[in-house]
Amino acid sequence: GLGAFNQWLRANAISACFTVPSLFRSWVTTLEGPGMFPALRVLIIGGEALYSRDVDLFRTYLPGCKLVSMYGTAEALMIATGCIDTARTYTGRVPVGYPEPDKAVLLLDPEGRPVPQGEAGEIVVQSRYVSPGYWRRPDLTEERFLPDPEGGDQPIYLTGDLGLLREDGCLEHKGRKDFQVKIRGYRVEIPEV
Repeated sequence: GLGAFNQWLRANAISACFTVPSLFRSWVTTLEGPGMFPALRVLIIGGEALYSRDVDLFRTYLPGCKLVSMYGTAEALMIATGCIDTARTYTGRVPVGYPEPDKAVLLLDPEGRPVPQGEAGEIVVQSRYVSPGYWRRPDLTEERFLPDPEGGDQPIYLTGDLGLLREDGCLEHKGRKDFQVKIRGYRVEIPEV
């Protein structure tokens, strides 16, 4: 269990670790207090929404460690990352970070037009580093992957996630536009259950 994980982190002097927020929340309940992992320098967290209470827990149990938020998909890998300012007070969802240099992030309305600054829209990624499509699912590939509108090698991937780009370029994840949910970091289609 998590007790064995704690021992493994200490015994191997692990300095960087990735987890999803739901596991992080369970993990910190097993910690005796701050300073349990002197070698741990960075905790990367992603796969689900990160909330202000998670930052509070992190600040309490992992002082001296950096908290990095990551947003990505299997189809486009890492889309946005950001170092969370643990001295700042957040409310509700914490922004996921800034788009990666090799990815253009756009926000589109249901008709496929860019949304005005400060409004939420579907997160769309344009990059040469997106998947070519879905295995044996040409219908879904055609729906979610669009060719580069300029005829180049940077196709567009429609994530199905909703987001908002702040004035400083930081991306806020606002949930899904469909019935897909995340359970412990895994995508689940509710109609398929």
